[in-house]
Amino acid sequence: MWLRFSRFYSSVSSSPLAVLRKKTGYQLSKCKEALSLHNNDLSLAEEWLKEQARKEGWIKADLPRATTQGVIAACVDGNAATMLEVNCETDFVARNQNFLQYVSEAARATADHLMCNPPSDPQQHLKPEDLASFRGPGGNLLGDMTAEKIGLLGEKINLTRGYHMRLDGGRKEEGFISSYVYNGLYVSGVGMGRYGCIVHLINKPQPVTWNTEESTSNGSNTDLDDNENGVNASFTLKADKDNVAPLSSASLGDQLAQHIVGCNPRLIGGGGEEDLLTQRFLFDGSVPVGEWLRSHGLSVGSFVRFGVGDTNQ
Repeated sequence: MWLRFSRFYSSVSSSPLAVLRKKTGYQLSKCKEALSLHNNDLSLAEEWLKEQARKEGWIKADLPRATTQGVIAACVDGNAATMLEVNCETDFVARNQNFLQYVSEAARATADHLMCNPPSDPQQHLKPEDLASFRGPGGNLLGDMTAEKIGLLGEKINLTRGYHMRLDGGRKEEGFISSYVYNGLYVSGVGMGRYGCIVHLINKPQPVTWNTEESTSNGSNTDLDDNENGVNASFTLKADKDNVAPLSSASLGDQLAQHIVGCNPRLIGGGGEEDLLTQRFLFDGSVPVGEWLRSHGLSVGSFVRFGVGDTNQ
């Protein structure tokens, strides 16, 4: 009896319907219809399902439905980094593995496109139409992939915005790029969560001696307010490098990126409470970020922080 059951279970699990359902994730009724229309040809049935999903997705994409949930995705590839915000309607879909895999593919496709076709500006803000025009796995446009996922998951999905940063020269003094995603879940090397950050750190220590009493801020909202390296002159720079435990560049970058995600600074420097360099460092509240950077021979070139729904940042 067990042998007969095993043979029955094996035949059911390997049937065209079971295979198509497992491979595509589409509804059972849709899979049955696809196989019926194409004489049980799995390849043709799968393509038909995707085409139907794209058609339904394009229709739903135009509906005025709020997409307040979603994820931030970030990945670093050597001297380049990419970050996307992809939104959907519910937290349920935002945690769906199919959705997360699609976001991972979109982030990787964006990174690959911009590394192969580098824009003139090494820091590029990307609009929805830019993202939709890039090609993902199999040469499919991200816009078509998005419509297909809308049809599959039943919710409106938006490629909301993106950002790409690269360092052209590759010289050590140009520094390195780090990223961090809060509560990050990694899918195919792409980190995803509610908040994310990309930060460029420069291997250029602050001058060891200078008179802080004579230094004054010019009041501009830039990262070069008080000296060429961006550290506010009002600080008393008392860090002793001999007493600082050595950390790798990756660890330093990760800590600063976590600070940016957690404390949400608006600018690099300038003396305001929301400026990165004046904030107390998240991992050591006794020192400002600017002083912590100086103690490790670093300064900040630029940073970008994304939060789901925070499109004003």
